[in-house]
Amino acid sequence: MLSDLIRSHLMVLSGLQVRYIGRSGNMGWIGFGQDVSLAGPKNSVRVVAKYAIHIQCAFRVLTKDSVLFGSSDMYEPADNTIPYSDFDWDVLGANYYDVCAQRLSTEFGDNKVIVTRIEVTTYGDVSIMLSYNMVIEVFIDNGTNSESFRFFEPGNKDSHVVVTGHGIEQ
Repeated sequence: MLSDLIRSHLMVLSGLQVRYIGRSGNMGWIGFGQDVSLAGPKNSVRVVAKYAIHIQCAFRVLTKDSVLFGSSDMYEPADNTIPYSDFDWDVLGANYYDVCAQRLSTEFGDNKVIVTRIEVTTYGDVSIMLSYNMVIEVFIDNGTNSESFRFFEPGNKDSHVVVTGHGIEQ
């Protein structure tokens, strides 16, 4: 069953700290676990979380009381006084998502937000329950083989689990 397969991969996140949340273009990303150092270009070193989820479908971050922000907020200005004609969503820090993600990433570091439970629906939608009554929800929003999200260990090319509208890409 698809939900069991996805859950079996994501269960490694249970008990780990959420390190950061952000985006590249319209792809959201979330890092989990301790920092690891990876070789970068020109003999540089980059520090990333041990595990990552890259999300290319609808997702949101909730508390028990409200939606903090979601993937659609990438297209909303951080400053609601700026006319849409002057708004460039892809400039980092210009949209509501970026402002909320930065604030939440700081909170993750200050408060050690931990993954407490993982739930997966029959369709592959994922709910990652966190301490402090927070939840990250990921919704498969296509019926094709297009990538919805992937879970992996940065630096390990064999670790990628890619979920599409049709299941797990083999």
